[in-house]
Amino acid sequence: MTSTESIIVGAVGIGLVAATSTPAFLTIGKSLFARRNDADDHHVDGLYADGDGVATEESQKAFSTLIPRCLALVGSITGLLLSVAAAVLATIHPHRALFMESWLTLASW
Repeated sequence: MTSTESIIVGAVGIGLVAATSTPAFLTIGKSLFARRNDADDHHVDGLYADGDGVATEESQKAFSTLIPRCLALVGSITGLLLSVAAAVLATIHPHRALFMESWLTLASW
């Protein structure tokens, strides 16, 4: 693959990442900045509630997303740090290949 083709593929990758991440960012933004009232609240006395009813304390304790969230956080931080290191090394040694690709990869993180 030539350098031009590699840059095009990287740019398309960044575009796909941006396109698929936008709905998540919009949802996060709405939940952070939206004013909540009692009608919109999905929790009753600290328990999850939906159209099917209210969760019990036992089911609420049994359900945990801590491990998947921690794994996602660790993986994201690791990927970001490795991308920063690769981009910095590519900048320090510009005669080596993958200079632009390293920065495109960092941009996608």
